[in-house]
Amino acid sequence: MRFFPTVDDVQDHALAFACLMVARARFEAEVGNLQNAVTGDETFSEQPCNQWPADTRPGRMVKLIREKLGDIEEIQPIRTVLTRAIKPTRGDVVAFPSRDIDPYGPARDRSPR
Repeated sequence: MRFFPTVDDVQDHALAFACLMVARARFEAEVGNLQNAVTGDETFSEQPCNQWPADTRPGRMVKLIREKLGDIEEIQPIRTVLTRAIKPTRGDVVAFPSRDIDPYGPARDRSPR
């Protein structure tokens, strides 16, 4: 016998998942903007060969920055952010209440009033 959840069973999770996907899309767009700024080419990130997998992105971004801008002090913080972003892209299940996710800013309560 298979269990199919009702809408009521998944409603809170669906909202959280949608918010997570929007936040992830914004993050990916910002990575592309960073690539474009570093290279001075507005189309760099749109080229398929420059759409790097999350697990190779930190090293490739550091290499790109060093090639284009030299050994700047922002390299380590950029590597750290890109490395921390790897785990969620591997399909790990993260449990959180929907009020904790806001792709547009700090957490705020979304409970019905």
